[in-house]
Amino acid sequence: MKYFAPNYLALFVLTSLFLVACSKEDYRPDPYTAREIPIEGLAINGELDVPTYYYDNQGPHKHKPKGLAAKAVGFTETFESGTKGSYAGGSVSLSPSGDWYLDDALLGTLDNDRKFGAKSVRIRNSGALTMSFNMENGASSVLVRHAAYGNNGPSDWRLVASYDDGASWYFVGDTITTDSTTLNTVTFEVNETQSVRYGIYKVSGGANRINIDNIEIDINTSGGGDSPSMDSNLTFGNPSNAASSPDNYFLSKPDFSLSYNNSNGTANWVSWHLSTAWTGTTSRCNCFKSDTTLPNTFFRATTSDYTNSGFDRGHLCPSADRNGSGDSNENPII
Repeated sequence: MKYFAPNYLALFVLTSLFLVACSKEDYRPDPYTAREIPIEGLAINGELDVPTYYYDNQGPHKHKPKGLAAKAVGFTETFESGTKGSYAGGSVSLSPSGDWYLDDALLGTLDNDRKFGAKSVRIRNSGALTMSFNMENGASSVLVRHAAYGNNGPSDWRLVASYDDGASWYFVGDTITTDSTTLNTVTFEVNETQSVRYGIYKVSGGANRINIDNIEIDINTSGGGDSPSMDSNLTFGNPSNAASSPDNYFLSKPDFSLSYNNSNGTANWVSWHLSTAWTGTTSRCNCFKSDTTLPNTFFRATTSDYTNSGFDRGHLCPSADRNGSGDSNENPII
């Protein structure tokens, strides 16, 4: 038998102690220290430690109505307005937010894509979804809905932020593990005051794919106090977990949210925010119109469907709760 010489034995003991002392679990880097992190893809310069909150289902959010400047007051990007069917890197222009860059990512429309409405982002490998524009006034929170594509296994992703127009990026908040096939919500309380852009970076899971939908960026513009504001129409969440099922189809409108039942041609439920910020002196509009945002294969009620039916047309939420403008009062009728 060959024995260790004393000097080799000492070296072996010292090396073992060094490996134990430097284990991954014991290493706690300063989250604000700038450094290069060798992950293929985006140039990551460091991490920012911000509060991160997790919600089942859709979770609370701070809806911003249409017609306001998205980059000035915040927005909810649903990804419904764009088209990108290839994983190859490329830009897509979206409303209401702006241009986004998708790398190893596309806008998915398949049944296996977890989504509210018809589309969501699907990311694979070490892909990313990043804003190509800045929030010049910063942001108070970033909310993201996420789920596993189809029956794919778990993946990890990070929220990233850039302060130099996308040249370099920082990880923000916790590492998020996506392992549910139901869209859930994670909220990052970023409380950022300087110009910034955000993105989603998939950092593990290999070929497992994740869906990202309804990214919301909020800016605190209330100025404090008790001033009324137009807040979320789904403060208490999505009660039936409505998504893309024909008889539990989620619709997010500027003035309300609902679950549509295609078999019945009616809403399962309607949710709207009560606040004087939504109200005014506009007269009730008796101007029924069909909802053309429903899929072409769905039943879309028209005014003739009510003729001699014994039923009358009406607002999905009370007219008096949405009389701040003519457009706002019309919307609950569809």
